[in-house]
Amino acid sequence: MIDKMYWACGEVLSASAQFAEAPNLPSPDIMKRRIATLLEDMERKATELGIQKRDLDDAKYAIVAFIDEQLFRARWAGRQEWMLEPLQLLYFNENTAGEGFFERLDALERDPARVHVLEVYYLCLALGFQGKYAVRGGDGLGAVTDRIVGILARATPRGDTLSPHDAPADTRGMRARRETPVLVVGGIVVAVAILVAVTLKIALSSATSDATARITTSTQAANAGTKK
Repeated sequence: MIDKMYWACGEVLSASAQFAEAPNLPSPDIMKRRIATLLEDMERKATELGIQKRDLDDAKYAIVAFIDEQLFRARWAGRQEWMLEPLQLLYFNENTAGEGFFERLDALERDPARVHVLEVYYLCLALGFQGKYAVRGGDGLGAVTDRIVGILARATPRGDTLSPHDAPADTRGMRARRETPVLVVGGIVVAVAILVAVTLKIALSSATSDATARITTSTQAANAGTKK
């Protein structure tokens, strides 16, 4: 299920992870149309992959909050206009996603069956989302992230049952061999999540540049046509 969630959400995350640093962003109207297309693609993929609507809605909420924060940080002419009508207002009829993100995160932490959705929230945090912690300079956010890492590690199937043929005579050796897979596999899951976050960020360099170039070119062409 985690792989399915990555597949559904990966493109929109990779396309928005560096909006805050992207040069020459187009007008808010164009940005909203482009982002709407990405979100629609995400929903289509999620439906095709059998992801439940509840899970999709929570994942979408996190991504919308992340996109808004990226654009709040961006140095572009449309920043003030975006702040007056952010995506969270359009999609969720609220303007408090900085707090709502962590409220939903808390609920997900208490629901082991939805760890695949928790992964999306973790990726948003790994890619720089701060939400309500931004006013404190991120103070306290590290503890939240560490807690999620622990949950993701514990959520990994233990697989610590040994075959009778592998059981060593030494009790201490048996204990070490039983515990090691849990730690190793749990660490692998967290490492994969971090790797995905880093990969998304790297992928954005070309993806966003290409998308921004297309948007900028179309905007310039439209302006040139108007001047004529």
